[in-house]
Amino acid sequence: MAVILILIAFPSFKLLYLMDEVSDPSMSVLAEGHQWYWSYQYPDFLTSNDEFIEFDSYIVPESDLEEGGLRMLEVDNRVILPELTHVRFIITAGDVIHSFSCNSLGIKCDAYPGRSGTENPIILICLAVGENIIISPTLNRQIAGKP
Repeated sequence: MAVILILIAFPSFKLLYLMDEVSDPSMSVLAEGHQWYWSYQYPDFLTSNDEFIEFDSYIVPESDLEEGGLRMLEVDNRVILPELTHVRFIITAGDVIHSFSCNSLGIKCDAYPGRSGTENPIILICLAVGENIIISPTLNRQIAGKP
């Protein structure tokens, strides 16, 4: 019986080792989904008070949209990322299941309370993340590509 367990364990350990992430990103962004907004944090950068840079991002109400703004896709604070950078997104939720998506980076990840999901895109162009974030559930549900 013990021999069978050992024969099963060795291939499993090899697979676990091969699945381990070995990338070394230049910066990280922590995105936490809440019921009405997203909270973002740059854990690699500190303010003058030795605190992480963090902010909340809310959907811009339809009544406050500027001319040419996309309804249900515009936010008040966007995540700004430098080009030619390997970024790690650490995605989690504070209350219920949320969906984090950025079409221009090819990212789609579900955020679960108490768990961290990770996406590691390499940014080749200057990008402001925010217009393509899909947040659910909210009172004003967002659907990707449907302004």
